[in-house]
Amino acid sequence: MILYTITLMYWGIIWFLTNNIRLTKQGRNLLFIFISSASLILIMGLRDISVGTDIKTYFFVFENSHLFWHNKSSGYERGYILFNLFFKNIGINFQWFLAFLSTFFVFSISMMYYAYSKNVFLSFYLNFTMGLFQMSMSGLRQTMAIGITIIAVFLLLKNKWILFVMLTLIAFSFHSSSIVVFIFLLIYKFKLNRKQALFIFFLSIGVPLLISRSSVLFDFILSLIRNTKYAFYIEIFEPTQTKLNVILASSLIPLFSIFYFPKHTKTTNMNDTFSLFFLASCFVLSINILALSIPLIERTGFYFLFYNSLLIPNTLESINDRKTKNIFYIAFIAAGFIQMILTFPDSFAQIVPYKLMSSIQ
Repeated sequence: MILYTITLMYWGIIWFLTNNIRLTKQGRNLLFIFISSASLILIMGLRDISVGTDIKTYFFVFENSHLFWHNKSSGYERGYILFNLFFKNIGINFQWFLAFLSTFFVFSISMMYYAYSKNVFLSFYLNFTMGLFQMSMSGLRQTMAIGITIIAVFLLLKNKWILFVMLTLIAFSFHSSSIVVFIFLLIYKFKLNRKQALFIFFLSIGVPLLISRSSVLFDFILSLIRNTKYAFYIEIFEPTQTKLNVILASSLIPLFSIFYFPKHTKTTNMNDTFSLFFLASCFVLSINILALSIPLIERTGFYFLFYNSLLIPNTLESINDRKTKNIFYIAFIAAGFIQMILTFPDSFAQIVPYKLMSSIQ
């Protein structure tokens, strides 16, 4: 935990220093992103294979990738196995492979933050404390898929929908759950007002509750999972891994943004993404509610969870009253730190204690 706490303090100092340098706002953001990204890559790329629940398994898959490639019923998507096989055949060891995956993931989130975050420090901070960081330290395959989909959404916001489709299909070959990202094709141009956002918020609560209560809809979704290779896990995991406090937390984020929802006009740039980030946050809420009764479905929420780290800072920047903005800013900093302290030591990812790779210890 000491390393993780020092990292956050380090980012805070860097953010303070960069904001006192005579550069443009874009220049300061770029400098902070470069420094913070480098530190994050080092933490993720230099970790020992004992850090992260599934890393030892992924190490085994990497070392035996040629066997997994020929075994078509191995249970791993072919794109990920081919990716392993490529690095293995060119003589790259697993530690460098891990470093490459870490670099790619950090690059994908950094690119999105630079383009769309109105407070890059808070975005990095929230992603680290209450976002995807824990999952990215354990689930390499889905982390890679999420990184690809983030780049795909970035391109979609540039109206490059063909590239979005191609990248999403590549992500699907790494982790089949990434198919849910195709929903962005339907919503990426939505421009909501506050009343519409409030309606969707209640819809995101009501629909999953209706599905859970409807035996027909519930059985249909469950049958989709049972028809995949992940059906094995249904017998292992309890369906109620998502706790009520997680649902409460995931409901407060979109609800908070509704109170400070920006006004959209006819002259609003099409790349204004506030509505998109809000919708992604509502999807997280809906999926967390469904996860109370449907096992494994919470995994699909990771593809939308990332956008909370954009929605929150962008909501804060839309608050005109400086005192109110500062209060919420401090509140989110405190909430993120408390969540890190409470969840990192006993989380599913098992990233505490942190250890450097064996060869440099």
